[in-house]
Amino acid sequence: MSRVLKKIKSFIESEEPLEQKLLNIFLISAFIFSAFSVIASFILHADKSVIVVASICIALIPFCFVLANDLKQAELAAILTIILAMVLFVPMFFYSGGLRCGMQVWFLMALILPWILVRGKKSLVLFVLIFCVETAAIIISIKYPQYVHEIGSEIKFAFDVIQSLFIIGSILSSIYVFQKSNFENQNKKVMEAYEAVKEATEAKSTFLSNMSHDIRTPMNAIIGFSTLAKKDTSNRQNVEDCLDKILTSGNYLLSLINDILDMSKIERGDNTPNFTKLNLKRLIESISTMLDYQIKCNDLELIIDYSKVEHDFIETDLVKLKKIIVNLISNAIKYSKDESKKIWLTVSENIKTENLSEYEFVIEDEGKGISEEFMQKMFMPFEREKDSTSSGIIGTGLGLAITKSAVESLKGTIDVESKFGKGTKFTIKLDCKYFNLSPDEENIEDDAVSFQGKRVLVVEDNELNLEIASRLLEDFGFTVDKVSNGMEAYHAVMKCRDDVYDLIYMDVMMPVCNGYEATRKIREIPHLKKSRIPIIAMTANAFEEDIKKAIECGMDGYIIKPLSPEEIVKETKRVLIVN
Repeated sequence: MSRVLKKIKSFIESEEPLEQKLLNIFLISAFIFSAFSVIASFILHADKSVIVVASICIALIPFCFVLANDLKQAELAAILTIILAMVLFVPMFFYSGGLRCGMQVWFLMALILPWILVRGKKSLVLFVLIFCVETAAIIISIKYPQYVHEIGSEIKFAFDVIQSLFIIGSILSSIYVFQKSNFENQNKKVMEAYEAVKEATEAKSTFLSNMSHDIRTPMNAIIGFSTLAKKDTSNRQNVEDCLDKILTSGNYLLSLINDILDMSKIERGDNTPNFTKLNLKRLIESISTMLDYQIKCNDLELIIDYSKVEHDFIETDLVKLKKIIVNLISNAIKYSKDESKKIWLTVSENIKTENLSEYEFVIEDEGKGISEEFMQKMFMPFEREKDSTSSGIIGTGLGLAITKSAVESLKGTIDVESKFGKGTKFTIKLDCKYFNLSPDEENIEDDAVSFQGKRVLVVEDNELNLEIASRLLEDFGFTVDKVSNGMEAYHAVMKCRDDVYDLIYMDVMMPVCNGYEATRKIREIPHLKKSRIPIIAMTANAFEEDIKKAIECGMDGYIIKPLSPEEIVKETKRVLIVN
């Protein structure tokens, strides 16, 4: 019995359409109460024809149930159920005494069923059909009373009416109770969804408010120090100091924007890791170098313990691992300003099997710590313990959410221990394949590629961006030609000799002819060398679909603005080596 109840509960709570659930409720309740009716009729010696017809009804119910649930033909089963009710109710009407019986109640239920079990125009068609058939049966019973089989005694008549009222009432009550319960559950889900949306809206509103302040803070520094540097051009030391602060503020502003883009990718489900081989020791060193200025500005010390790592070369997602460590150390820097002078990064390795180790990254500080209340929601997007204006600590409230998502995408774990006012300890554990490389293989990363003597065509409509890109590429040894849109780039390639350009840096969003169209045109040039010139997209469009579109149109690489020397070197090397 418990298994039956579990089965009933499972299909009632399933994601099947409401009409199918109502059909199941009707069939189950009709089967149960009709069976009682047949037994009672048999005991009271009711007309055998009535018992036979009722038994046929009961026998057909399991067939309709199987058709709806096992064969997944719920609408067909509902229509068949209604038609069977209409066909079988008519003879029962005549055999049960016509108007002097309880079949009028059954007729009423038959009229209600199309609206409960079927959607759309079919319900209206079935209603009209049943109404016509039942009306015809009533008229015939009045006009030709000889076709009506009288029940007999008043006791049997009363029993038939009471029985009909009980069965139909029970069936309709079952449907009503289910409908009410279903409505309450749906209403509860809607309210929960509403509260979730409300909370998300409030969080995003707070986020936008914070972002307005957080973006203006580095922008104010960039504009302010640019003004000071311009006024004091004769003092080289002051100018260099201003430029350092402008660069720091610009990098921070970029990190804010990157956080938003990363969160957009996560919300779209675009969080697939890109596994590559990397030198973990060098990665840690590069992170330390990158954060060195920020650490020194806050009068802090980053203590790195790498002594418990046996294998430096591992396979993981370099970008995600770097983001995890940088985010957590950056948080430690923010919340250690006035509390402590030291931050610890401890990396250790626990060999599990051949070529597989568990790498543990522990970032610990003695700073402000995290309150118990905020610990419950610290990994939720847009959440911050205090806004930047009250705490003096700026940020998007996305760093920990992005960090947790990155850890989970790498099948790792993140744990946090913290006491408010005493510091915080984050522990990241990742399983990574490790490799034993030869000394020659270890030095592969240091191989340099000279760009001297190579010629590049830079396609950019914005004059400032064109100047920046050109000067960066010239610093790397390139001879640079410049054009301002895709059509000019196409004509430049068409007019030049086959071997003039080694590379094209192509902006995407341009007037006259955009980067995608220009690339397609170049790829269609009949001259083999010209059509195969490597093209690297140079754009502010940073979403995955933009990168996919660039590759589909024939581009070989992709660099996201603002341009960084490291990314230019890395992508240029890759594209030139491949081509």
